[in-house]
Amino acid sequence: MKEADSLSPSGDKAQEEEKTKGPAISYRNVLGGVIFAALFISVLFATTISYTNTDAYLQHEFTRQVNGSEEYLSSSTLYIHRGLKLWDSTYDRVMQEVAEKTAESYIEHGRNASAVNLSAIAASLPEPYQSRIRIDLINQSGIVEYSYRGETGLDFSEWGVFFQDLTRIREGSEFVPDRVVVGFNSSAPLTKYAYLPTDDHAYVIEPALLVGDDQVPERHNLSYLSLISRVKENNNDLIDIAIYNSMRHLVISTFPKDNPLVFPWTKQNIKDVLNDTSTRERWDNANHTYFRYVYLKIAEDNAPSSRYMDLIAEMVYSTDRVEKQQQSNLFLHIILALIALILVICIGYVISSRLTRPIQEILDDIDQISSGDLSHTIRRSSHVELNRIADAVNMMIRHIQSNLQEIKNSESKYFGLFHASAHAILILEGTRVVNINKAAEDLFQVQESAISGSDVRSLFHEVGPVIANMIDRADRNNQNQCQEEFSSYLTGGEEKYLSIRLTRVMISNGQINQVQIQDLTEQRRAFLAFAEQEALRNAYAELQKIFELLPDPTFIINTEGAVILWNKAMESLTGVSAEEMMGKDQHEYAIPVYGTRKKMLIDYALHPEDIIHEEHLHIEHIGDLLTTHTWHEYGGKKYYLSALAGKLYDQKGEVIGAIESIRDITHVRKTQDALYIANRKINLLSKISRHDILNQVTILSGLVYLLAMDIQNPVLKDMLGRMKNVIHVIQAQINFSKEYQEIGSSEAIWVNPVNLFLKQEALFSGTGITFQALLSEIVIFADPLFEKVIYNLIDNSIRHGIHASCISLSVRIIGEFAEITYEDDGTGIAPEEKTRIFDQNYGKNTGNGLFLIREILSITEITIEENGVYGKGARFVLTIPPGGFQIKK
Repeated sequence: MKEADSLSPSGDKAQEEEKTKGPAISYRNVLGGVIFAALFISVLFATTISYTNTDAYLQHEFTRQVNGSEEYLSSSTLYIHRGLKLWDSTYDRVMQEVAEKTAESYIEHGRNASAVNLSAIAASLPEPYQSRIRIDLINQSGIVEYSYRGETGLDFSEWGVFFQDLTRIREGSEFVPDRVVVGFNSSAPLTKYAYLPTDDHAYVIEPALLVGDDQVPERHNLSYLSLISRVKENNNDLIDIAIYNSMRHLVISTFPKDNPLVFPWTKQNIKDVLNDTSTRERWDNANHTYFRYVYLKIAEDNAPSSRYMDLIAEMVYSTDRVEKQQQSNLFLHIILALIALILVICIGYVISSRLTRPIQEILDDIDQISSGDLSHTIRRSSHVELNRIADAVNMMIRHIQSNLQEIKNSESKYFGLFHASAHAILILEGTRVVNINKAAEDLFQVQESAISGSDVRSLFHEVGPVIANMIDRADRNNQNQCQEEFSSYLTGGEEKYLSIRLTRVMISNGQINQVQIQDLTEQRRAFLAFAEQEALRNAYAELQKIFELLPDPTFIINTEGAVILWNKAMESLTGVSAEEMMGKDQHEYAIPVYGTRKKMLIDYALHPEDIIHEEHLHIEHIGDLLTTHTWHEYGGKKYYLSALAGKLYDQKGEVIGAIESIRDITHVRKTQDALYIANRKINLLSKISRHDILNQVTILSGLVYLLAMDIQNPVLKDMLGRMKNVIHVIQAQINFSKEYQEIGSSEAIWVNPVNLFLKQEALFSGTGITFQALLSEIVIFADPLFEKVIYNLIDNSIRHGIHASCISLSVRIIGEFAEITYEDDGTGIAPEEKTRIFDQNYGKNTGNGLFLIREILSITEITIEENGVYGKGARFVLTIPPGGFQIKK
C-alpha cells in the first residue's frame, strides 16, 4: 500500500502531462496528411469552380427557354381572343334588334311583362335566327320570370359577381352585348348573350343566340391547338400544355386522352394563380418534370362574361436533357477529382512508410495485444529507446492477466445470484440496457442478446418509459435513494400490473441503475374480483330496495316473458304477492290485473312489431316508451288505468327484458268528464242567453228605426243615432263573447301551420295579395281555432297594411323552441302601438281581433309578439314551447 501511495502522485502527474500534450500523432500520418491536404485542397478548389460555372450556365439556358415559351403563349393567346372578339361582334346587331323589339312591346302593353309575345318577336327575325334565338326576362330578384325557349324560375341571385353585373345593367339604360361563351356548364353549346334594361328598370331583357355551328373554319384558325403546337416546336423541353378557364374547367390539353396525366397539385395551383395572378411552379423530381402555372390576362372590356375570359396555362417541361447535361458535368469533374486523389494517396503513402517503418512494427504488436491476444509480446529492435518501451508494455500485460482472473471469479458469483432471482432485474448504464436476468426475459418475452445496448425508453411496452422517467428524475434531483412506482401494460389482450423499484449502485468509474420488477397481476386480479362482487351485491340490493318502494305498481319480465320483479305497489293493486308471481310466464301476470290471460303493454314494448295488429288499443309512443289509457273493471268497480312500458338494456345495449308501471287515474278521468259536462251546460246556457238577448236587441233596433222615420226633431234624431251605435256595440260584444267562449272548448290537436296558411289563399284570391311559404313538415300542438289565428292575421294585413301586396309565413326550429314568422310588406305598426295592439277593444273595428289571437294561442302556451320595422311591414313571431311541436314525415 505504501509503495502504491508513493507511485500514485507521479502517475497522476504523468497523466496530467499526457492530457496537456494532447493525443499522440503518427509521424507517418503527419507527413502523408500534409502532402494529401495540400494537393486535395488544390484539386477540390479547381474542380468546384469549374463544376459550378458549367452547372449555372445549363440552368440559365433552361430558364431562358421556359420564359420565352411562356411569353410567346401569352401574347399569342391575347391575339386569338381579339380575333374571337371580332367574330363575337358580328352578332351584336341582331341581338340589339331582338332586345329593342322586346323593350318596345313591353312599353306598348303597359309595362306588363306577361302580355309581351316573345314568340312573335322571335318569329320576326330572319330565318337563320328564328330557331336559335332564346329570350328571357329577368326580374329584380335575379329570377327568370318569363322566357321564350328558356327555363323560367332560373335564379341568378346566387351567382355572385354575375348577379351584380345584371343589377348594374338593369339600373342603367344601355344595351350591353356579351361575348360568345359556353356558360358555367362547359358541355353547353357556344351561345351569344346580350342585355338591355326596361325603361322602368324592372327587368333585364336577355336575348341568347346559339352560334355553335357558325364560321367553324374561321374559328378553327384561331384555335388553341395550333398555338400549342407552335409553342412546343420552339422548345424541345416542353412536353405538354393544358389551358384552363377562370371557372377552372379544362379548355384544351395535349395530354394523351387514353392515359391522361393526373397531377394532384394542379387544382390547388390553378386556384392560387386565380387568386393573385402570380406564376406558380413545381418540380417533380420523381418523373423528371417541371410544372409552370401561368396567368394569361385576356379581359379587355366591360362585358359580363369578360371577367371570366382569363386563362391559366399548365406547362409541363421535361428536365431530362438539362439533368443529363448536369449529370455529365458532375461525372466528368468527379473523375478528374478521383484521379488527383489517387495520386495524392500514393505519394503520401510512399513517403510515410519509408520514414516510420520501425515504429509501425511496435504498433502492430500492440494492436495484436489490444485485440485480446495477451500471450503475444512486443518484438525487440536495434533501438534502445524502443526496447525500453517493449519491456514496459510486456510487464503491464502480465499485471492485466492477473487482474482479469480475479474479475472472472467475482463475476461468476454475481451472475449466479442475478439469474436465480425470482423477480425481473435490469442492469442499466444511464437508460441503456446492459443485462437482464432470466425472469425479465420470461416476463417481457425478449432475449437479452436482442435488446442489449438499446435505450430502455423503446422497450417493454409502457414500462420502459416509466423506468426512463424514474432515472431522469433521480438524475435531476441528484437522488440516490431507492424509488418505487407501479405501472401496467397490455400484452396478448391481458393487462399486467407491475411494481418497479430503482436502486442506484456506485462503481469505480461512475454508477449503474438496478431495476427490480415484481409482477403483481395475480394479486391485483384476486383483489379486484372480490371488490367487484361486493360492489355488485350492494348495488343489486339497493336497486331492489328502490324498486320495491316505487309508489306506482311496477313489474319486470325477462326476454322469455317470465316475471322477475313484482313490487309492493303491484301486490296492493292485485292482491297477489311477489312470491306467487315470480317466474310466471305465458301472460299469467295479466290475470291479477285483467282477470284473464292477455297481452299487456309490457309485451308490446318487448315486441313492438305486434302493435300493428292491435290498433284498437290506442297505444302512443313517447320516445322509446309506450303508453295507453283504458277503463278496467275489477272486483265490481271500474278503474281508469294509465300504463307506461319500455325495454330494458344491459351495458352492451342488448335487450334483457321489459318494465311496466300502472297508475290508477280514475279520479282524474272522472274530474275531466265532470268538467266536460259542466262546460257543455254552461255553453248551452250561454248560447240560449245570447240568442234571447240578440232577439231583444233586434226588436229594439227595429223600434229605433221606426221612431227615426216619424221624428223630425234634430235633437231626438241625434239621440236615436246614438242609440243605434249602442245597439251595434251590444251586438259586437255578444258576437265576441261567442267567439271567446269557443276558445279551449275542444281538445288541442296537431296542425301544420304552412298548410293552413296556403289554404287561406283561395279565400283572399280577389284582394291582389301574393302568398309565399315554403312547405314544412313541422306540426304544432294548438287549439282547433288556430286556423282563425291565421285568418285574422291575413285579414289584419288587408285591412290595416296600406299598400300591402305580399304576405309570407315560415316555420323554423331554434334550439328547444320553434318559431312561426308571419310578415307583410304594408305600412307596419308604430313603435308606441306594438304592445297595445293585443289589448281588448284597442284599434279599429271591434278591436278584439289580435286579443282573440293571443287568447287562442295561450291555450297551448304559444306566445306572440310584433317586431316588424315601421314603414316596411308588420312581422308577427309566434314562439312554440318545447314539446309543442314535432316533425311529421
